[in-house]
Amino acid sequence: MVPMVAMLLGKVETRPEPTYCGLQQLKAALRDAIQRRFAFARTTPAIIVATLLDPRFKDGYFNSQEKSSAEITN
Repeated sequence: MVPMVAMLLGKVETRPEPTYCGLQQLKAALRDAIQRRFAFARTTPAIIVATLLDPRFKDGYFNSQEKSSAEITN
């Protein structure tokens, strides 16, 4: 779940490129909605541990505080 959310956020990242203003607003709204709805994924220890144990992803998506919280609770 965490890698998929990170990929989605990367796709809707707003860049200072000559695009339509409406498109930038849409990207910003999507980014905010994704961050709001999936914020629990970075704080739920079971999801963190599942991502850490997957050899394809390991710890590339977490900071040290998130990794340590998963180690302490499990």
